[in-house]
Amino acid sequence: NTPAVFYVSVDYLDTGKRFWFEFLVSVIKQLPEAQFDKIAKLLCVTADGQDRMAYAERVLDYLKQVPNDTRLEKIDAVYRYCEENHISVVDPGSRPMSWDNVREMSANGMEIGSHTLSHPILTRLSADDIWTEIDASRKAIEARTGEECRSLAYPNGGAGDMNEAVFEAVGRSGYRYACSYIPGFNIHGKLSKYSLRRLHVERYTGKAEFAAMLALPGIFGG
Repeated sequence: NTPAVFYVSVDYLDTGKRFWFEFLVSVIKQLPEAQFDKIAKLLCVTADGQDRMAYAERVLDYLKQVPNDTRLEKIDAVYRYCEENHISVVDPGSRPMSWDNVREMSANGMEIGSHTLSHPILTRLSADDIWTEIDASRKAIEARTGEECRSLAYPNGGAGDMNEAVFEAVGRSGYRYACSYIPGFNIHGKLSKYSLRRLHVERYTGKAEFAAMLALPGIFGG
């Protein structure tokens, strides 16, 4: 009976399409060497003899820093290459939820928040595109669930992934609060409601560590 907030990226729901970063990591990890070199050229990120996972991390770091149009161009180029060379990019074990899943959770006490439409780095967008990602996602969630979409979690969520233009759009759209991915806790009376910190509970977090987070949040960041 513990409630939770699920942050969904609206454009991925019901598509069976994987998140762009999961797709790229999968392609980089699985391609044969000859095809891997071609993908590296499409992405304009040299491998420099790194293992595949280290290279994938470099690619993701690069794509999170470039203008959004550049990121989309690079991802589309890799998609086209995979299609033209009959490389499967479907992974039935890794796909977003459906709207039916979202409605079921909402009807059973879970809160649905926005993770934007397409999971871009918001600070790499124009003002109009920031507004669309933030406002249209909220409206879609409310229309599909019949419940208020009260909060948003920023894609990536680091300090460079949000700014005053983003905060202004969040407030203007009607969100009550928004969450970063900066580790830490929030002190009442000193918090910024549009850049709340969170304690990270990852797949490798054990029960003891989780219990410590709840009991002594201050030792996990401030």
